[in-house]
Amino acid sequence: MMRTLASLAVASTVLGATVVVTTLLSGCSTTQKAARASAVSATRTGQPPRTTAPYPASARWTPLGMAFAKPSTAFVYGLDRTRAVVFATTTGGRTWRMILSHHGVYAISMNALSARRLLVATQTPAGPASVWTTANGGKTWSQADLPGTTSSPCALGISMDFVTSSHGLIACMSFDGGPQQIRGFFGTTDGGRTWRPLENNFTSHPVGTMPSHGLAHHLRLSGVRHGWLGTTEMFCLGGPLATSDGGRNWHVDAILPQLTTRHFCRFSTPKFFGSTAMMTARTNRGDLVLESSSSGRRWRVTGHYPANAAIPPILTGRGRAWTYVQSSKTTYTAYATSDGGAMWKSYAMSGWHSVPAKVFFGSPSSGWAVTTLLRHGTPWVLHTSDGGASWKTPLRRGGLPGRSDQRVR
Repeated sequence: MMRTLASLAVASTVLGATVVVTTLLSGCSTTQKAARASAVSATRTGQPPRTTAPYPASARWTPLGMAFAKPSTAFVYGLDRTRAVVFATTTGGRTWRMILSHHGVYAISMNALSARRLLVATQTPAGPASVWTTANGGKTWSQADLPGTTSSPCALGISMDFVTSSHGLIACMSFDGGPQQIRGFFGTTDGGRTWRPLENNFTSHPVGTMPSHGLAHHLRLSGVRHGWLGTTEMFCLGGPLATSDGGRNWHVDAILPQLTTRHFCRFSTPKFFGSTAMMTARTNRGDLVLESSSSGRRWRVTGHYPANAAIPPILTGRGRAWTYVQSSKTTYTAYATSDGGAMWKSYAMSGWHSVPAKVFFGSPSSGWAVTTLLRHGTPWVLHTSDGGASWKTPLRRGGLPGRSDQRVR
């Protein structure tokens, strides 16, 4: 149930934040309400704290992700020191506007369900982890806290993914977490309005059956019940983590069981192109590209990617991937494959003057690069329409946002 800030403020003077939980649980006994209140996130409507001072003419930030709702509409999110910021464009990157600015944040994740519906998960040092949701492109936001994350914050990161407009999952990573530093999982079945902690099997597994010296990172769902967590492991167990029951139980998906030896490895999460899935792995037996034609049940190595690649290959289509190598201080070489990594085509790139922090491809030919530079409060982005050979900025007037985009909405 959604409440305005005004009604919530009046109610909170009497019952505090639990009034929202009580409303959500109407029909239960008082004892049942109290027992379940801590397990249901409270949803409230309002605006997160925003900065009133403009960005300096140029500043540095850490872009962490980009999401496309349609070719002309995209969102970029990241951290400016301890401030979470989200920018939006509806003009194909020519103009941008800041739609979210939240101070005191050190972890953030984002999902765009449509051109107007966006979810942003954040963790602050002094408060619980929260999920901010907008249904109007960032004009107004509702907030739902993740239960139990005030005393056990998601200090190492939050990863969120949705498989439908209703079903989503969050992985919370913390220094005091169990194997792979995972503190817990949270699920929603109402599009992020409320979240419930999910019981999981990380703490119940005996030592050696789950990764215990590493870090989980990107979460990706392929269905309401199926999903993967990419892993970086000091003692490689041969694959990412996988679930087949909606995130309640996880196991090592031993894609490469022959790698179950004591060495470092990193597995990405699978990316699906129809019934074909692809993923990458960095191991002591090579930097691998893998493919599955059985919806992720069985995998085979289809090729290797350049060992000196600046980033793991970006999977752009079935059998297709892209990466780059910094050949010298000012020279960059792109590598692309169309056969799963068996052969790579290299070509010199133009338009790159510094190493972008994040690169994204919406198709094998169209890609975006987001740099760490902010110009006049606008993220400095580059675009390619030829598969990464040439890059240029689509920003209007050298990066200055248009007058109608100056204000924060």
